[in-house]
Amino acid sequence: RRIDNQLRGRSGRQGDPGSSQFFLSLEDDLMRIFGGDRVKSLMEKLHVPEDMPIENKMISRSIE
Repeated sequence: RRIDNQLRGRSGRQGDPGSSQFFLSLEDDLMRIFGGDRVKSLMEKLHVPEDMPIENKMISRSIE
């Protein structure tokens, strides 16, 4: 988290407006905390392609 905040801070110091976006894998340690294995299992059952991005506001807020 500290490194993520450093990245945002360094980008913001340039003075230009903008936003940041972070990407995680379901296999990342952080996602394991938030039930990445269950999400992965559900996606397999629903035949969602492995390379299809998913987004969930509840998980995003928890990670932030």
